[in-house]
Amino acid sequence: MAALLLFGKDPQKYCLNARFEIGRFGNEAGELITQDLIDGNLIQMADRVMNVLSSKYLVRPIHYEGMERVEPLEIPENGLREILYNSIIHKSYDGPDIQMKVYDDRISLWNYGKIPEGTTISEMFKSHRSMPRNKLIANAFFFAGFVDAWSRGFEIIEKAFKEAELETPTFDEEFNGVAANIKREVFYAIQHGARIDERTGKLIKPVDDTKMTPKR
Repeated sequence: MAALLLFGKDPQKYCLNARFEIGRFGNEAGELITQDLIDGNLIQMADRVMNVLSSKYLVRPIHYEGMERVEPLEIPENGLREILYNSIIHKSYDGPDIQMKVYDDRISLWNYGKIPEGTTISEMFKSHRSMPRNKLIANAFFFAGFVDAWSRGFEIIEKAFKEAELETPTFDEEFNGVAANIKREVFYAIQHGARIDERTGKLIKPVDDTKMTPKR
């Protein structure tokens, strides 16, 4: 089953829940604007999700470094990709699809499957043992060069967001799974009057930014 999910031409024929749902919502979860359903094999899924997010759901504010135009994704790509890898590797495939909800001010990514028994979310940000739910899938991602075997995923996420001067995502256990909560600080700030410095790429907020704190 692991080989089929990782490399099969149509793995959803045998495991319907091996899919990734993306939805764009308004202010509330009841306001669905658009949606995508990503299927296919797991080894290519993170790339497919990143492509859809980049082209349809997230923004790339422009700035210049010398003569070169730079268009970084509003969310640090290495941190976001690590979150995607975690959701794919650690999902329990007897449960619902992975679900990502994109709002103006935040992103919520949920995958079915609890964290290892006896472990807390806060401990995942510290040095800890690698305890993948799906060992064969995790092993394939390791040999593909996507992840390492030292449980540094949460450290990589934290570092990526700190370097971008953005708030580190939070993680919660809910509905027998784990939810990653990512604030869309750049997009939300631009929507409320901020701009991107074309020389540095840094966010420049207006003088009155009291209304620019994204909701949780």
